[in-house]
Amino acid sequence: MWGGVQRERNSNIELLRIVSMLLIIAFHATRSNYSGEASTIVSVSNILFGSWGLIGVDLFVMISAWFLVDQKFKSRRLINIVFQVFSYVLVFFLVYLFVLIKNGESIYEIIKSVILTETNDFFLPLWSNYYWFVTSYFFMYLSFPIVNLLIESISKDIYRKSLIIFSFIPIYSHFSSSPVADIMYFIYLYYFIGYAKKHGSKIVRIANWKSIVVVTGVIILSKLLALVPSLHGVLSYGRMWTNKFLGSTGRHSFIILIDSLLIFFTVIKTKPKNNKFVNKIAESTLGVYLFHENSYFGLPNVLNYINGKCIQYGLLAQGVFFPIQYLLIVLCVFTVGIAVEKVRYYVFHKPCTKYLFSRFEKTFDKVDNWMNIKNYNMKESIP
Repeated sequence: MWGGVQRERNSNIELLRIVSMLLIIAFHATRSNYSGEASTIVSVSNILFGSWGLIGVDLFVMISAWFLVDQKFKSRRLINIVFQVFSYVLVFFLVYLFVLIKNGESIYEIIKSVILTETNDFFLPLWSNYYWFVTSYFFMYLSFPIVNLLIESISKDIYRKSLIIFSFIPIYSHFSSSPVADIMYFIYLYYFIGYAKKHGSKIVRIANWKSIVVVTGVIILSKLLALVPSLHGVLSYGRMWTNKFLGSTGRHSFIILIDSLLIFFTVIKTKPKNNKFVNKIAESTLGVYLFHENSYFGLPNVLNYINGKCIQYGLLAQGVFFPIQYLLIVLCVFTVGIAVEKVRYYVFHKPCTKYLFSRFEKTFDKVDNWMNIKNYNMKESIP
């Protein structure tokens, strides 16, 4: 459906990547915005600005899928992700080490405790609950050559039927927060984007700003109704199901997924633009996620820590200026995260990976050749 090779990066998509990360930060910020004693203005602000983290997650996956469908496997990309994750974990570990040494702990006891009791934190960050998004993305990327083979080989009819058969995956993901459910959800979303890109889809045709406003409005209105005191008794019976459906709890939501698809394809259909500044910022957004969403070694989450300090010093008060203060904190965390990621990349990541990739170039090329499965006519083997 969308043919041709795009020589320049589409900054509309890159801007969408930036907005997605801002939505994720705003969503995470609601966890510490006076969550237990929230005034009406705080609750409304959290709904209006902090309800869209799952959209940010879905959009990140869709953006990656949109490009990967036409690409070959590159092991260097996986190494970059792993290196990026571990470099942040290492920095947080050094901070943890410094704090404990300052409090009189011995280095030997600290390292022993990390090795013996916190291996899930230090040695397995790609399989821990803290960076679940990166875990799911990692395994989605690992599997995409096989998915691409299916996309290119099966007929449109089989493709459509398989999407229907496996539609239980996004439904199941509503009620599970296990790594397996997340990985299955990401792969299914990839598979759906591949179908839409190759064959088109009804949701592509109806994607426009009006449809986005309608679906988003339904979500906002539903959440605002839950704040009405007279409806608390009625809504309490189905609150768990409502929260799951609206994405207030959990990692995935069906109506949020629909909203995400409408947003994504509306942007895709917009005339492409190229802006180098937007592109440069967008390439560091994953680093912002790793920076602000840490909870390793018992350290306070960066975003929660900043929010807590702002509340303590009156910079995030339950008053008329709360929405502005809230959004400024989100923007500040994003900006600092971009700066930290740029420094990490140019000082540490780039020189290390440059040496690694040049030193083991042939090995990486062999892995790429092995992973890039040669296509064959699957249509003849599937009745």
